[in-house]
Amino acid sequence: MKKLQLLFIASAISVLSVAQVPRYDTGIIKTNAVSTLFTSDGSLNYNGSTGAPAYFVPQDSMQATIFCAALWVGGLDAGRQLHIAGQTYHQGGNTDFWPGPMMDSLSYSTHEDTVWNHVWIVYKSTIDSFRAGKFGHVIPPSIANWPGNGDVALGEMPTLAPYMDSDHNGTYDPSKGDYPLIRGDVALYTIFNDDRGPVHTQTGGKKLGIEVHLMVYQFKSADTAVNEATFMHYDFYNRSKNNYDSVYIGNWTDMDVGNGDDNYIGCDSADNFWFTYCGHAVNANGSGAYIGEKGYHSLPPAQSVAYICDTMTHFMAYNNDLSVLGNPTTAYQYYDYLENIWRDSTHSIYGGHGHGVGKASNYMFSGSVAPLTGWSEVSAGDPAGDRRGVSSTGPYTLKSMSGKSIDLALVFSQAFPGNNLGSVALAKVYVNDVKSFYNTQSYSCDRSLLDIPSVSIASASVTSVLAYPNPSSTQITFKMSSGENQYIIITDITGRTLSTLPVYNKQIQVNVSAYSSGIYLYNILDKSGNVLNRGKFSVVK
Repeated sequence: MKKLQLLFIASAISVLSVAQVPRYDTGIIKTNAVSTLFTSDGSLNYNGSTGAPAYFVPQDSMQATIFCAALWVGGLDAGRQLHIAGQTYHQGGNTDFWPGPMMDSLSYSTHEDTVWNHVWIVYKSTIDSFRAGKFGHVIPPSIANWPGNGDVALGEMPTLAPYMDSDHNGTYDPSKGDYPLIRGDVALYTIFNDDRGPVHTQTGGKKLGIEVHLMVYQFKSADTAVNEATFMHYDFYNRSKNNYDSVYIGNWTDMDVGNGDDNYIGCDSADNFWFTYCGHAVNANGSGAYIGEKGYHSLPPAQSVAYICDTMTHFMAYNNDLSVLGNPTTAYQYYDYLENIWRDSTHSIYGGHGHGVGKASNYMFSGSVAPLTGWSEVSAGDPAGDRRGVSSTGPYTLKSMSGKSIDLALVFSQAFPGNNLGSVALAKVYVNDVKSFYNTQSYSCDRSLLDIPSVSIASASVTSVLAYPNPSSTQITFKMSSGENQYIIITDITGRTLSTLPVYNKQIQVNVSAYSSGIYLYNILDKSGNVLNRGKFSVVK
């Protein structure tokens, strides 16, 4: 177990109204070659109770590639005040995220903390058997306990997890045939927010007021790249009253590929991924501060974090110390790292260790190592060691009551036969293979999982829809290409139904003058409840 650099920021001394040392629920999925653990507050691949890594490939080998990972999100409000939430190891009980959905401030309680301190895991095979009636009148717990709906009386969103609403009544009820809508052969689902606690004790930043829904999923596949990958889908909902701009969404990861003291780091800006690989051709077992970490020996792999849909706009690698190139300790330093700005407020540069005088670069160690071209840790002559990095995508605008979705994949690559650099070359091949597989699954990029119709789309009678003007401030016309006896359901980004209106003569005008600025969703249905089309429109005031 490696030794962590303990960091405490001033706000960490504040007394929390929730547990000082959080004890969060965890869930493990291991359907393919990977075993990974996730936590109810959104922390990834880290066993907080033992302080050990929990992302193993192969799954029962006890050989890990990731020590810990988490989410960083930051943006500016209308007054140019920074709001940011981030996480690392929960050192000293520090946290910016809490399990569960956002709710009215007076509705938070230790009881609700207990209710939502949960990770849900569902297998596709269980859903298939349930739909086929193989369980009789018994509803499997993973289906019965799916968090389909929130309690609107407490201020929760009406829909919290995607499900097939068989009777179209807006209430998750598996006794009437409803079931979870998931991705992959197994899916893990958790909900967390940055609003529950009194202060952010990790970054020390102001609250964003965001709610995050995370689905982690795996496929068992004959394709090695897919069978050794884990997919992650994030839905972000801005439930605050603030409109944010300059929003960056970051993936922070402390990778320990085998022996974590024998690692290099780099990125591929063209294919939107970053990676860690072994510094030597033989990755020995860890020793000293890394005792207990099992090396990959003569077959050292590479581990990548890939952006499937979005552009990776920045990648920053930094040291585990308190130097200018070390761990961030203030809210602005966390945010600056999402934009490749060091602790001394200088931008990272191309070449060397990325610091000093030179050409600014948003991608550290972006060269190739197989063949050796451009800027890499190999070309810089760095000694191998412990590496951590943060990538980001943005900037975005995140208006009040609007959302944003991000899809990532954790991609493992191990050259047979080969060496440490051969596994990096293979990473590019595997990342593109995984992205190609994703594109065969009919998933929609930048689309909330709650924006999946909860009834089947009637493929024989799909209707095209023209919505104009879009955006609008007063009225929107929806014109359908075909069909009679239709109706339209309009919801906000949280899933709350605003209008259910009949459609006559293939056209309807909807008054949106009372709507707040933001993004809204619509579904066009026939008289039997089949979804004929769906889409989004914007209201701008």
